[in-house]
Amino acid sequence: MKVLRYAGRIASRMLATFLLLVMVYGLAALLLSYLGLGSVDQEADGQVLCLTSNGVHLNIVLPSDVLPPALREGLSLEEGHSHCSFGWGDERFYLRTPTWFDLRPGTACTALFWPSSTLMHVHRLRAAPRDAACIRVSDEQMEGIVKGIENGFALDENGSLMLLEGAGYTMGDDFYRARGSYHLFYTCNTWVNDVLKSAGLPASLWTPFDFALMQHYRRVGG
Repeated sequence: MKVLRYAGRIASRMLATFLLLVMVYGLAALLLSYLGLGSVDQEADGQVLCLTSNGVHLNIVLPSDVLPPALREGLSLEEGHSHCSFGWGDERFYLRTPTWFDLRPGTACTALFWPSSTLMHVHRLRAAPRDAACIRVSDEQMEGIVKGIENGFALDENGSLMLLEGAGYTMGDDFYRARGSYHLFYTCNTWVNDVLKSAGLPASLWTPFDFALMQHYRRVGG
């Protein structure tokens, strides 16, 4: 009986510690998500940058003509593809969860708690998404965004993008090998935030979530 009571106390303490850590993580993420967000130059006369979200996961959407020719060719962009969407994330999660109905606890836990390989998810679009949060940015800022996205792709020994053949969900999207590891403190949304930050655009101090950036870009973009 003493052993059982001792084991019960240990289990209770472990659960309490876990819940405390979850609370601290959530509060810190919420606070830092809204800190650092700044204004944008409403008079910028460059291209339009957009953010989209499926409710959890952010993507960056750019006009195709701002991408370097070599990158457009590597992404199989054709004349009718006016825009291109980029999302970075955990490889297993991307490939095993084409819809939220396919989400499994094991997949989510592995993505969050175990540093894992990553992919770049690219959608070739014929128009900007209607539900996007968009702002106009300077040419210099757009160059910074493009550079940040390019740096997210892993390259083979010949400097070419590494396509996962047949891994896309539809005929209009593909997956490519990406740089970096996905984990609890560096999520798909953290990557988007860092790309925005590197280009001198409004960004959170740190965020694992999508909502602060989407709300801010909707507000400043009008």
